[in-house]
Amino acid sequence: MEFYLNGEKRNYDGDPDLNLMEYLRNTEKIISPKDGCSPEGVCGCCTVLLDNKAVKSCISAMKRVEGKQVLTTEGLSPEKRETVVNAFMEKGGLQCGFCTPGILMKVWPLFEKPEQPCREDFVKALNSNLCR
Repeated sequence: MEFYLNGEKRNYDGDPDLNLMEYLRNTEKIISPKDGCSPEGVCGCCTVLLDNKAVKSCISAMKRVEGKQVLTTEGLSPEKRETVVNAFMEKGGLQCGFCTPGILMKVWPLFEKPEQPCREDFVKALNSNLCR
């Protein structure tokens, strides 16, 4: 199967039921999706974007990515990524940092919309993310 990872074409012919998080961490050596609860899919630490929608990679099978765009924090614009991370830091929104990549991926689509996101948008986006 063919898909794009952080803008680069990838071909995958392995187990279609392998979860995306394992593929990203073990094959691609992308470590931003964290394993906080696998295979439960409840904490959100493994969140990535699949065609600009937040998905929990620990419960997303590789067969789901065929023909799609997978985006991890490594694929985000460094300038925009730093702006968002700094905003969290300024408000004390970071502790140990383990869940930060998942949180970043949950809020990222809000910045891609033409309208300015409000506090309620962020609350809704982060509703399913747990912080240690």
